[in-house]
Amino acid sequence: DWSSDVCSSDLVIKSRIHGWGLFANNDFRRGQMVIEFAGEIISQSVANERERIYNKASSNGCYFFRLDADHIVDATVKGNESRSR
Repeated sequence: DWSSDVCSSDLVIKSRIHGWGLFANNDFRRGQMVIEFAGEIISQSVANERERIYNKASSNGCYFFRLDADHIVDATVKGNESRSR
């Protein structure tokens, strides 16, 4: 399971050099994949409604990633290859 490689101490923060960056507190293993989870940022209430719609329309489910208590990234429609990993 690739999710076991996620380290809660790694941070994505504003870089002084350019845009946003991943600042890792640990070394990555050779060949280890790092990928951005892309999608649309939505509220919890919108996520609840979309989950109901997605589950009714397809057995493929949905691809959500919680950012904080109020915001979720929905990669179900506007995602990238990270949702298939």
